[in-house]
Amino acid sequence: MGFEVIGPAASVNEALALVEKVGSGLDAAILDINLRDERVYPVADRLSARHIPFVFTTGYDVAVIPENYAKVQRCEKPVSSDNLARLLSSVFDNPAH
Repeated sequence: MGFEVIGPAASVNEALALVEKVGSGLDAAILDINLRDERVYPVADRLSARHIPFVFTTGYDVAVIPENYAKVQRCEKPVSSDNLARLLSSVFDNPAH
């Protein structure tokens, strides 16, 4: 899709550091809900505050997603590149953040 990948980040702290490092140069993010037994929601909060679109990838049921992120597009595992590309396209077409 022509994106430059800046990750991956294996933990919430690493992901937050990447968001800070890249700053306004970050166009979008793909967030796995579980990073080393931590939920990724602090990263989602930071991205939302900066109006940076993102999608979730997860093997979890929708019930674990907080209500304020219920409308965020998600790609269930196993993730296919076609499905992920479609979700990212929809995020750029209709950003919710």
